[in-house]
Amino acid sequence: MLAVSQPRTVRWREITAAPTTRRVLIFFGLMAFLAPFGLSLGASGTYILDRFLSTAIFFALIVIAIRDTTDLRFIIGSYVLSMLILIYSGFFLWETTTFNGFERVGSSGM
Repeated sequence: MLAVSQPRTVRWREITAAPTTRRVLIFFGLMAFLAPFGLSLGASGTYILDRFLSTAIFFALIVIAIRDTTDLRFIIGSYVLSMLILIYSGFFLWETTTFNGFERVGSSGM
């Protein structure tokens, strides 16, 4: 929402500045263009809309948000801290059950 509400603060050119982002955009364009030629248009469209579109949007927002190494350090630190909280919760807070020799989370309503 910040990127849309304050477009001056965002460098929209950064989306296509790096070769990696250009490849992701080309890949997304190919997926959208070639979906009608696949075996199942419904399955191709569902994959693009349900799974890949959200990933592509998040990727674009991350590319736009990172302006320098300080932003990159903050994003990586946030990711590491959130994973530590998730791991701690998995080991010590959530109740697990044994199923077929494997420990699993007892309830998936988390």
